Amino acid sequence: MKATVALAVFLLFGLQSAFASFGYFKAFDAQYPNNSLKRCDTCHIVPGPGVDNLTLYGKSMWEFRDLATAKEMLEAIELVDSDEDGFLNKAEIEAETNPSDKADFPAEQ
Repeated sequence: MKATVALAVFLLFGLQSAFASFGYFKAFDAQYPNNSLKRCDTCHIVPGPGVDNLTLYGKSMWEFRDLATAKEMLEAIELVDSDEDGFLNKAEIEAETNPSDKADFPAEQ
């Protein structure tokens, strides 16, 4: 019985989260082709649903979740400095540095 309940919970929440993440991966890949940041840990501290599992960049995405498309959300958070290191997310993504890690930022130009 417990296994059936656990499977039902996974199918309701875990699978939904996996499909949502896949949609964001597709949008991220389209927005930033050939970028190595297209990994789960760019947005999630640990796999799974819930705001508490999100990195600073993931939390920025969460704040813009009501925009119509994932593309619009990605464009909106380009103008945010999620980790407050002085570099906008777009600059960090283009430099392939982690927009959730204050110690990882683009080299000064």
